Amino acid sequence: MVDVSKLELTLICSKILGFIDKNIVECLQDIITNNEESAWVSQIIIILELDQPIAEKLVEAIIDLKQSETEIKKDVNFKKLEEPALVSKKKINIKKERYKERLEYLKDREVSQVEFSEKYTKSRLELYNKLALLNDSQLTKDLEKSLKTLDLAKSAIESREKDLKNDKLFVFKTEYDECEMEKQKLLKNNLTDVTENNKQKTESLGETRFVDNALRNLDQDSLTFKFYNNQHRLFVYDEDKQVKTNDNAAILQKRLLYEKEFEEAQNMYLDLQKKRKKLPIYLFKNELLECIRDNPVVILVGQTGSGKTTQLPQYLDDVGYTKHGMICCTQPRRVAAMSVAKHVSNEMLVTLGREVGYNVRFDNNVSLDTKICFLTDGILLKQFVNDPTLDQYSVIIIDEAHERSLNTDLLLALIKDLSLYRSHNLKVIVASATIDAELFSTYFNGAPIFEVPGESFPVRLFYSRQAESNYIEACASTVIHIHHNRPMDGDILVFLPGQHEIEMCGQMIEEMNKKEKNSDEASSLIITHLYSSQSLDEQQKVFNSAPVNKRKVILSTNIAETSLTIPHITYVIDSGLVKQNFYNSSSNMEMLRLVVCSKASAMQRAGRAGRTGPGYCFRIYTKEAWKTLFENSNVPEINRSNLTDTVLTLKYLGIDDVLNFDYIEKPTTSALTYALNNLSYLSIINSNGTLTPFGEFVAMLPCSTYNACMIVKSIIYNCISDALILVALLELNQSIIIGKESPFTYLAEQFGDHVYLVNIYKRWQTSNYCSDWCRNNCIDERLLVKAKNIFIQLASILESHGVEMTQSDENHSESLINVSD
Repeated sequence: MVDVSKLELTLICSKILGFIDKNIVECLQDIITNNEESAWVSQIIIILELDQPIAEKLVEAIIDLKQSETEIKKDVNFKKLEEPALVSKKKINIKKERYKERLEYLKDREVSQVEFSEKYTKSRLELYNKLALLNDSQLTKDLEKSLKTLDLAKSAIESREKDLKNDKLFVFKTEYDECEMEKQKLLKNNLTDVTENNKQKTESLGETRFVDNALRNLDQDSLTFKFYNNQHRLFVYDEDKQVKTNDNAAILQKRLLYEKEFEEAQNMYLDLQKKRKKLPIYLFKNELLECIRDNPVVILVGQTGSGKTTQLPQYLDDVGYTKHGMICCTQPRRVAAMSVAKHVSNEMLVTLGREVGYNVRFDNNVSLDTKICFLTDGILLKQFVNDPTLDQYSVIIIDEAHERSLNTDLLLALIKDLSLYRSHNLKVIVASATIDAELFSTYFNGAPIFEVPGESFPVRLFYSRQAESNYIEACASTVIHIHHNRPMDGDILVFLPGQHEIEMCGQMIEEMNKKEKNSDEASSLIITHLYSSQSLDEQQKVFNSAPVNKRKVILSTNIAETSLTIPHITYVIDSGLVKQNFYNSSSNMEMLRLVVCSKASAMQRAGRAGRTGPGYCFRIYTKEAWKTLFENSNVPEINRSNLTDTVLTLKYLGIDDVLNFDYIEKPTTSALTYALNNLSYLSIINSNGTLTPFGEFVAMLPCSTYNACMIVKSIIYNCISDALILVALLELNQSIIIGKESPFTYLAEQFGDHVYLVNIYKRWQTSNYCSDWCRNNCIDERLLVKAKNIFIQLASILESHGVEMTQSDENHSESLINVSD
């Protein structure tokens, strides 16, 4: 046991003198009442950061005690241990049980704090490098001390684990004693005042404390800034009462900022760790990992919010799968891939783009250090084209498979063969939010289904009494009704078909809210949007908690059904509509149609209101419509899309017999035949059905087949730059014009939409990409910036294949018409 009298004397004296921090008092009390040496080390680490002299005295006491304990243990009579234990019934000692529980808590807290401090110190080292602060000797010393302290703590934990594996009592190993002596030596060298320099520092600290006590008698309101970090203290008061004890104020201010960031990051990290353990998947962690270990393919079923998307990659990383390759997790939407990557990087306390990254179209945020990558299914499909074995991955997670997107269905077909080829070093997990997993299990030759039960609360459903003539206005008025008539017990999530409808609904809500008599309630409503073309920063706003006494309303597309889990949702308003692409083979046209969603989608939407407590779902359609108009499930995209791009991808992968390919659900023969005819008409395949040289170049470009053909033909017509601009704008699939009026309408009337778009982009270039120019001409700058990034990527691909970029001639309008014809 520790020299209690010595410690108690230190504790009492410190409290009387008023020098000690209340956190140090708690740490000393833990050491006095604790028999575990490993727990002492964690407390010493905390005290070291708070008050060095107290830590010095404490370590001296422990070292002296350690030496005396070693001598006593040599004379212990071991025969007493061999005496048979007396069998008797004893009452449960409550204090003893509580004490044991506290020891367990301290062990867990010790590991958690060491883990957090290690990650934070690495981040701080990286930050110092970026800010060129490593030249500051004091900051460097602090950093070195933190690293040494971390090594000491980790060594203590490892020693404790080794001791626990030894069943014999009082066994002293030579190497253990040497390790202990090294630890004691390190502690003594770091903490005791064995040099004249340390004595001077101690005296300086004493003077600082004396000034501190004297200043306590001053008016507390005059104190505006206070900072303390081991050896320095800075006080800044009003000009009349200003006292400075350190000239290097700039460095100390930086330290204060770092300390504040550290505290905020630690609180956020600990809060995230608590939330992780509350997720349903946490209870099945070990069983799930065993199932994945024993099977090359696993079908994972779990409700949205169960943690399957964010937690599973981390579990796999923890058990070592990233030692043999990256873990990739596909998402059907780019907004989901970016948001989930951001969330996981926060949970792991790493920089986004380093250990955790994302890869979406025209935005690749990964590095050589990346272990977990979230990417869209389209990006993984392109990677499959370039590397059919996907050797860089040790685990492939196909998430949201129930949505049956075209790329996901094609990936499942390709990965089925890959899982057989790489069964020794590749794990495949197909994750779905619905219980209709038998289709996936059968397709993967009877792969096991692992179901994670979700925790959901009851949700009350409300239907419209009659059909609504204006569903957008009905959604807006329902938001106002809920906000002004329901308690502030949660946020509102509104499902709308697209961005245009979201913006219209947002304007209506603002106008209706202004007309309300109660100004306090009107000002307490915060409106946010969520759709796929938003930036990552805009998307993150929907996850921020609303301020106190305010309510947030999120206007979202169907992306919030399953891909993302938005917290604090109590009310859901469902328009019952969705926009889907449909291909008409007779007209060779794809159309974005407004249709009713499926019953499965509507149930997923309603379930968003029951994640954290009882919820309410207001459906802007009648119960009769629900029974008669809503299909049970979504139509797979492969059965309603133009398959030209899909067939070209299969051809490029060397799969010639596309009619008999092993699809998870085979598309119609007519759709496949029409796609083959399209490729033949574009000279991409020859009469034998194999790719031509022109077709191979087209298949390599990361854009639609028709746009890729335009780029290749632009080389012939000497208008590469204009063609790339046009393709970049067309790939946006959105209008760059804000509102109905534009000063460039005459260009469209004279030359058509293509020349019209290219001229707008070029004028933006001429303005040196000026934001004011976009604002004055009703142009969406955000979309133009995206188009610019697409242009740069396509241009770099052409240059890497030896194509020289050329400016268009004066007749660029005619050239563009030729290549886009």
